[in-house]
Amino acid sequence: MKGLLLKDFYNTRRTGVLLMILPLILALIVYAGHNDIEGFQRFIFVPILISSFFSIALLMNSLAWDEQSNYPLYAFTTPVSRMTYLKSKYLFHALATLVYITTAFLAVMIISLMTGIFQISLLIEMLCIGAVSTVFVWLIGICLIAFSIKYSAVRASGFVSMSFGLMGFLGIILEKVPDSVKQTVTSAGLPVVLGILLMILITAGVILFRKSSQWLARKEF
Repeated sequence: MKGLLLKDFYNTRRTGVLLMILPLILALIVYAGHNDIEGFQRFIFVPILISSFFSIALLMNSLAWDEQSNYPLYAFTTPVSRMTYLKSKYLFHALATLVYITTAFLAVMIISLMTGIFQISLLIEMLCIGAVSTVFVWLIGICLIAFSIKYSAVRASGFVSMSFGLMGFLGIILEKVPDSVKQTVTSAGLPVVLGILLMILITAGVILFRKSSQWLARKEF
């Protein structure tokens, strides 16, 4: 498992280092573009939301490299099992997501402290956004792994592109929702709604993991 993780990190280290710098740059851009405190507080979450998807880029690079080099054909002739290989992709994606969201979170915190706008409520909101982004990106990564095993990394990357387009479309729809409807949902118990959504995502993740293990067991390289 350790060797598989090191292989993925070494193969994606250039892209990974570049994406590590971007959260700080994004935070500085948000600060430079919004001099007033209210505007800064409104857009300070952007670095966290964007950085949460950086791990998807690394995962796509990792899957594409394995496919182009036909690495699984070599790996499965060694003591590495197919299940170990699959788990390594999940762990690689989880670690990359954690690193990028943590980096963006720390960059935002530093900027907010420097500007004097830090508040406990802001910290709580950033933690919530980071948690929701982590779960959502986690599901996209699981889908990416599953589609890559079932079909190919190229077709799986097309799935990710469609997912991003769907997210943008949903964002436009949410902006059109009246404030009265949003207040009704919030008053009805937003934590309950988020909890149900989280359970759905976890269930989908478990199902996709099982399907991925079945597809990988039957796949010939």
